Amino acid sequence: ALASPQGLHPATSTTSTSTSISLHTPFHQALQTLTLRTIRSLISTRYDAPGPLRQTLEWTSSVLSPWVYHLLGHDAFHSHSWPWRLERFSSHCFLRIRRTELFDILAEYPDSLPAIRELTEALDRSAEGAEGGAARTAGYRSLAQEWKKALTSRVLHPGAQTHQIIDVYVTAIKVLREMDPNSGELLQVVTRPVREYLRGRKDTVRCIVTSLTDEENGGDLYEELKRQDAKPLEEAQLDEEDEEEEVPTLEWMPPPSILQRRGVIT
Repeated sequence: ALASPQGLHPATSTTSTSTSISLHTPFHQALQTLTLRTIRSLISTRYDAPGPLRQTLEWTSSVLSPWVYHLLGHDAFHSHSWPWRLERFSSHCFLRIRRTELFDILAEYPDSLPAIRELTEALDRSAEGAEGGAARTAGYRSLAQEWKKALTSRVLHPGAQTHQIIDVYVTAIKVLREMDPNSGELLQVVTRPVREYLRGRKDTVRCIVTSLTDEENGGDLYEELKRQDAKPLEEAQLDEEDEEEEVPTLEWMPPPSILQRRGVIT
């Protein structure tokens, strides 16, 4: 069952602007705690089937929104666009939770494909509003940094074997291509630390050759390396004489919103 708000029970609803302002800080703190806790219980570690984002939005509209309406009153609720704000806020909370699970989502690909697609949709929803494309670009930039942190902390260390790092690299290419199928900028930004780290490993070339000659497991690597937008490992000389790689800036327009493609927004 969907959770109901607990711990905050207003004695009466109010339409007073002064009252709503006085409640602003503790109200928002409590709202964030409640929303994060509930959404985490709905979506955590659920990657292999669509539905967690839909459940999040259903809980927001059927439970959270009526509760906030009762707390603030009709005038304050609608004059400050709370229905829209709550949906966007819940999408932000959804993203915040998923950002802590990025490596697990990557590790379970392709079973986690529904979670990847919902992650993209949540990014679109959290950016809806007056900011337009700038908000979506900022959202993708922030997510790119989280992807880089996840990859760096989990595989870019001496304890990880080179072939394992290459396997993660190939999977990351597939995942990031799902999220940004057109420009490839997200892929370039996120995987740059992996490419640089592999250049410093003496057995990288040997592991690549071994993977390519492995009849059972080499196919994916070969297919990724021969793609035009997967140049980094294919063209790298893997020595200190390489020219400095151009640093991606992530100053790009994100792919068309999945909501726009579905006709939900224009």
